[in-house]
Amino acid sequence: MPIVMLCASENWKRNVKFQVIPGQSNCIMLVCESAQSTPTLRHAAQLDVMHTNKLDIMTKEDILKILSNENVVYHYTKHDIAIKYILYETRLRLSHRKDSKDPIENAKQLYSFHGVNIDDKGPIKTRRYEFISKYEQMLKNAKQICFCKNKKTNMKNDIYDQEKYGFLKPRMWDQYADGYKGVCLCFQKDELKNEENLIANDVEYITYKELSRNHHRIDENILLEIGAVDYLKRYKNDFANLFFRKHIDYENENEHRIISFSSKEQEYIDIRDSLIGLIVSNLNLSKFEMDLYKKYASENEIFLMYLYWTGEGVLISTNEEDEKLKEIWKNVINNTHDDA
Repeated sequence: MPIVMLCASENWKRNVKFQVIPGQSNCIMLVCESAQSTPTLRHAAQLDVMHTNKLDIMTKEDILKILSNENVVYHYTKHDIAIKYILYETRLRLSHRKDSKDPIENAKQLYSFHGVNIDDKGPIKTRRYEFISKYEQMLKNAKQICFCKNKKTNMKNDIYDQEKYGFLKPRMWDQYADGYKGVCLCFQKDELKNEENLIANDVEYITYKELSRNHHRIDENILLEIGAVDYLKRYKNDFANLFFRKHIDYENENEHRIISFSSKEQEYIDIRDSLIGLIVSNLNLSKFEMDLYKKYASENEIFLMYLYWTGEGVLISTNEEDEKLKEIWKNVINNTHDDA
């Protein structure tokens, strides 16, 4: 039986607010603005009919348990990009690394040659030119896409520890989700890297001093033996490691990254097997956008949650809870009019 708490104050008919009490998915609190027209117990009793025990509906607790898994990662974006491209095309597009706003990331990669008993006027000169050409082209082809991970905390099993979730990062909502007005897509990390040419890893956060060593040393003896093409293939992952380093100031992003050196102009990741849910900010959310997300979540059997930003932080609501709250609001208003 759900507990319904009613806090009454003036003009409550016009100013009823509601929220789910954290940790109690069946406990609804109606916060009213003053003491006139206090809701009666009959109102509370009538709200009871909204309770459901359907097993096929995932509760907020069920979803948070899923999202607590270390295999879950999150991608923030705007509504129009999510709706028009990512969800409609069921794929994520990797961005060209050279277009990164981080000047350290889009800067030219440094490298040097070294070897033993190498005749600088011999065949190595041709090998160097060949390597430089191939390597520079590989860097031009580099593309990447970024995700947030959950933070490892001492409260690993506490699903209500909001600080650990990768989908509750205000800075990410602000910078990448249209100023808190976008959506966060939830994925299974091990299902995202679904092409052989993709390289996935967590980002390592390092100091400026460590970044100053961010260059490759090319072994000319091996280069002379196998040639530039095979050299780049053999040490592809070593070259890629530099793409998973960022300055320590970014460490709260807790980033997981996927990169590609494919020569394709555009590179995509199929998300049909990896997308598990959508987390939508309620800020300026239109009915059109809400209906599209509901339809997509239902048809693709993924969960849908909403975030409500308040002066006390953020409230998390499932789609089912959101519908329940709207029905409660409707019943309260109707009952108020009946008593008038």
